Amino acid sequence: GQQGLKWTGTGFAVSRDTIITNNHVARGCTNLQVMQGGASYPARLLASDADSDLAALSVSGPTLQPLEISPAAQELGEAITVLG
Repeated sequence: GQQGLKWTGTGFAVSRDTIITNNHVARGCTNLQVMQGGASYPARLLASDADSDLAALSVSGPTLQPLEISPAAQELGEAITVLG
């Protein structure tokens, strides 16, 4: 069987209790944990989309610091950086 298998991946906070990660990281997992500062916190899958390979996780425990993409609205034609 596949008991005891573990996967890891990265993600980023979009709110105080929600992390965005890849669908292929969370797909099929029955026990999701988020690690922050050496501690591990339980998480649950909120939503996932295989086509875009994205998943949203709700994290219980810590207050997360959302990733600040831009402090101001973007202007038409402005250079941007894309993550992921």
